[in-house]
Amino acid sequence: MLKKNKHLYLGVLLVLNGCLFLNTGESNNASTDPNIEPEPDPLIIITDVGTDAPNGGGGCSETISQDEICESGSVVAECPATGEIKCATDCKSYDFSECLYVSQISAGGDHTCTILDGGIGCWGNDEFGQLDRAPSGAFVSVTSGGSHACAIANDKTVFCWGKNDEGQTDAGTAKFKNISAGNSFACGVRVDDTIHCWGNNGSGQSTPPEGRFVEVSAGYNHACGLKTDGRIVCWGNNDNDKSQPIDGIFKSVQVGLDQSCAINLSGGIECWGGEGEFKNGAPPGSGTYSSLSLGFNFGCGRSSFGSIICW
Repeated sequence: MLKKNKHLYLGVLLVLNGCLFLNTGESNNASTDPNIEPEPDPLIIITDVGTDAPNGGGGCSETISQDEICESGSVVAECPATGEIKCATDCKSYDFSECLYVSQISAGGDHTCTILDGGIGCWGNDEFGQLDRAPSGAFVSVTSGGSHACAIANDKTVFCWGKNDEGQTDAGTAKFKNISAGNSFACGVRVDDTIHCWGNNGSGQSTPPEGRFVEVSAGYNHACGLKTDGRIVCWGNNDNDKSQPIDGIFKSVQVGLDQSCAINLSGGIECWGGEGEFKNGAPPGSGTYSSLSLGFNFGCGRSSFGSIICW
């Protein structure tokens, strides 16, 4: 999901309880220790997203605290039918009937796409049709690459759009359980648990190994897959040993530009590859995590307390 750009990913996008958040990383209460439960921070809530969604989270003048939660467990948010972006102030009188449900969001090299009530909405750079070529219909998953994106429809077929100079949008007719778009290629786990990749193959990144897998993650020019037995296999470019995974059993794997990380069975994050400050880098402390994502030369994970730890 990367473009080789040092300005990639200036913020962290979160989806919590069906609402879309933008955390710019400028919090005064941010903690680098995943074992410390963070104090509630004000978060700007964006509840209605389309191709005109503001970059950088602008357009919302009010904020509410993370601890202002309704009895149902959902964060207060207002979703007007007009599409106007607002922030909620009243927990008791809120009507969810007109709210767009955000189930997933994926940030690529120069654009972002999300699943809104089963449909796809994108914003950012549209030079190669990353926005206006997004398909209509019902989808369950979306992933954004360097200058292209792919999505899985309800019938498990895949539709890709955007830049196609390396064949990165030619997914074919197979059915998939999950997919991941890299810089100029993409990979997916088919319904028979095998991996299929398409697009640029200059480093062998579109030539996956045989075997049965449950997850795949595509980076700049390498990819890693999580096998059904919990072990990780990587392929493609191997600069800084980024395609030589740590031996062990894992729950999830993610790759970035020049590094790879995985969540082990204990919830800890282990990494390999990378260079400089990020070489074999893992988050500080010894906390547990439920998810992670890698960018150009940094990573972010969601701790068991719900806080975002970046390193």
